[in-house]
Amino acid sequence: MGIVRVTNVGRRPIYISVASLKLPKGFKYDHLILKESMPGTKLSEGDAPATFSVNYDGLEKYAKHWRKVRGYVEDSAGKKYLSKKVPTSDIPSWAKTD
Repeated sequence: MGIVRVTNVGRRPIYISVASLKLPKGFKYDHLILKESMPGTKLSEGDAPATFSVNYDGLEKYAKHWRKVRGYVEDSAGKKYLSKKVPTSDIPSWAKTD
């Protein structure tokens, strides 16, 4: 399992309307929506970060491009937030190929 963690660093509350994984260009879908985010989540100033689980099942098809898969969140005002690119690190278990 992996997670997408969202923190409100502003002074005003935000309402997260969707969290997903943004996929690189060239695939059938642009985003994989994280089911836990569908009801929406309110984050006020000082709240603990919201976390959304990422199940690795089915991600094998993106293994060659795993560094380009990024966390994506959109709030109710339509503002979009994209995670930073993954730094050079060990290959995650779901992306390992023999």
